[in-house]
Amino acid sequence: MYISTFNYIFENDLGLENANFVPSFSKMLSKFVFACFEMRFLPVFFSMGFALFAVLYLLIVCVKRNGYKVAIAFLPVVLIWLSLMVSAPIAYHLRYVYVMFCTIPLFIILASKKSTK
Repeated sequence: MYISTFNYIFENDLGLENANFVPSFSKMLSKFVFACFEMRFLPVFFSMGFALFAVLYLLIVCVKRNGYKVAIAFLPVVLIWLSLMVSAPIAYHLRYVYVMFCTIPLFIILASKKSTK
């Protein structure tokens, strides 16, 4: 996993210049980010595979607790992942599966609720 940062502006004719208003915070934040990515286990939580397995696990839990009607909520996310696998199975970019990461909290809430039958 690569981290791309751009924290300066080249000399230009537009009069644009870099202004760091909180240098101590900026330095602390960059140290934290690079320390996190030096740990080998942390980038796993930002991978497409982790998101997929989390969604599939939550889908199974929801179906077991509430029946198959709850699976309709998972359908758009699963279809997005399937369309990605059909189009380019070796392409990995977080932007393609961002919806999985955004919906995991919703699916956790759905999995924690029990059916009122």
